[in-house]
Amino acid sequence: DGTVGTLEITNIRCAHKPTYEVSFYLEDSLLQTKDFVEGEMPFYDGDTWIQTEGYEFYIEGWKPNIVPVSANASYVAVADSSVRHFEVSFNDEYDNRLYSTTLPYGATPQYMGLEPFKFPSEEYTYTFKGWGVEICGKKCTVEYLPTLPPVTSDVYYYPVFDSARIEYTVKFVDHDGRTISSQKYYYGTEAEDIVLPANPEWSGYTFEG
Repeated sequence: DGTVGTLEITNIRCAHKPTYEVSFYLEDSLLQTKDFVEGEMPFYDGDTWIQTEGYEFYIEGWKPNIVPVSANASYVAVADSSVRHFEVSFNDEYDNRLYSTTLPYGATPQYMGLEPFKFPSEEYTYTFKGWGVEICGKKCTVEYLPTLPPVTSDVYYYPVFDSARIEYTVKFVDHDGRTISSQKYYYGTEAEDIVLPANPEWSGYTFEG
């Protein structure tokens, strides 16, 4: 068609030669499988730096030594490995960091800071219970963990508090300030649920309320 140029053809193989399957492993994990023509020198062209859940591997070679293909073969990586480290952060309920550390995979985290504190409201007082993780769906909540699990990734913990309703003293006193009756009621108790004492008597006066 009049086109002038160069056509480059790569990976030419002799059709009459058999091919064999060569597999490359990192420990028990299959990294790559490739077909090579008989007599060809097999090679691995995948990642040489690999992360698993708990470890990092840098592939330095293969065992046994790689030789030209004459049958199906498997090679296992000779790798330098190290334990992965993860950040563990303990935050308050406003996401301010209270304490953080870096731990190796599988280590159990411990909080080494001051005990978290939550100011009481009009209705409740709060006591620190322990730590939890944030679970978010339509709304984010903190799920309490009785014990902190071993580290497998970066993780953020948040304080969990037990709440107790506050009781207030309702006291009825006479005109001299002496107590007629005294009783505790939870915050929010309706007025009609307050137990009234007997009407006090004072000479020359009629009790109104």
